[in-house]
Amino acid sequence: MPASQQTTRQEPKVNSLPTNILADIFSILTFSSDESRLYDPNSLSHVSSHWREVALSVSSLWTFIVVTFPFASGQIDRATASLSRSKDRPIDVHIDVRDPEWTWDSDEDQDQMRLAVVEIMECIKQSHLRWRSLTVLTDTWAPMHAFLAYSSMFSSLPKLEQLSLNRCNAFAGLPDAPDPVPSDSVELFGGNAHLPKLRHVVLAGTHVDYLCTGFEGLLSLDLRHQPRKVSPTIRQLRQLLHASPGLKSLSLVALNPNPEEPEQDDGHAVSLAHLTDLTLGWWFVEEAIGLLEVVQLPVVENLVLEDIAPTLLRQDFVSRDSTPILGTLTKMINPTSPSSFPSHLRRLTISGALLDPTAFSQFIPGLVNLEELELKSVQSDLAQVVGRSEGIAGTGQADSSVPSVILRLR
Repeated sequence: MPASQQTTRQEPKVNSLPTNILADIFSILTFSSDESRLYDPNSLSHVSSHWREVALSVSSLWTFIVVTFPFASGQIDRATASLSRSKDRPIDVHIDVRDPEWTWDSDEDQDQMRLAVVEIMECIKQSHLRWRSLTVLTDTWAPMHAFLAYSSMFSSLPKLEQLSLNRCNAFAGLPDAPDPVPSDSVELFGGNAHLPKLRHVVLAGTHVDYLCTGFEGLLSLDLRHQPRKVSPTIRQLRQLLHASPGLKSLSLVALNPNPEEPEQDDGHAVSLAHLTDLTLGWWFVEEAIGLLEVVQLPVVENLVLEDIAPTLLRQDFVSRDSTPILGTLTKMINPTSPSSFPSHLRRLTISGALLDPTAFSQFIPGLVNLEELELKSVQSDLAQVVGRSEGIAGTGQADSSVPSVILRLR
């Protein structure tokens, strides 16, 4: 073949980059700015021998350990390999044992899911001192109980910063839902574990013993969709909040606190002097009012009030009147102190709640610092109240601008 017709295979230009530059590119591809996973490093390591050598040399690429059900071929082996390749770096563990075939009519026990949790925990248990974040997702109580029972061997998690345990079934928190959850709660991490760096916690439908969680010094706490047996009592909630006086974000959604639990504390509200974000969601508005009375909120700026029944399409709950919560908030307004709660609110979201327009029109003008109001899935006459209310247009502040009002109506 003439030389002019011969072709020479050229090395891709990317391979001429210095190893440290290629490693930085891999890191950018693998993680977003908030350190969530964008791209699986296994894919990068299979492009060429050079890329594999570089990828395996960068331990930070392998710090996100993901195991999902049903197990794909070699998934446990890949998780084990990532644990090794991440060396001694802090790791983020994501366990998802939700069953794609599961339906509301399926067996709640889910023994197969329970066994899957045990297999996963056997794989990752030796790395627990390096866990930086831990997320567990289940459909039902059985696999979550398996995790909680297994967690008793971990009495110290010195690097854990974020914990999210989710029984992803909001319907399980229905007040009239049949509840197969065993009556005895389970001690998380064996009870009062050493969790010195833990700052962010989400517990959704998770059956833990709230008297010995080991939670203290939290910055955010999210408790939601708790069946009666799973929900903390008012006394236990006060204890949780007392242990985290620096809390900045608090979500209490469909807690269903047990009214039969005898209260043994003094009943005084807990002052959360650093809390800026509060979300309250309810099936029955009286429960939300009771939760509101548990806390003092001197600096809350963002408040979300949500009747969750419309979200879950429970028509028998949709027509329930949520106006009493406006009465409670209105009583808390101090006309002589515009910096007090709820006068100092800057953003208010009301979702799904049936409210009396007259009570709403009396409540809104008291929010003299309000900058944004969002109404979602509420009756249209509330929007009309906002449109004709004069009190929300910068009341109490001569140089303030008209608030930005967002209306999202069906």
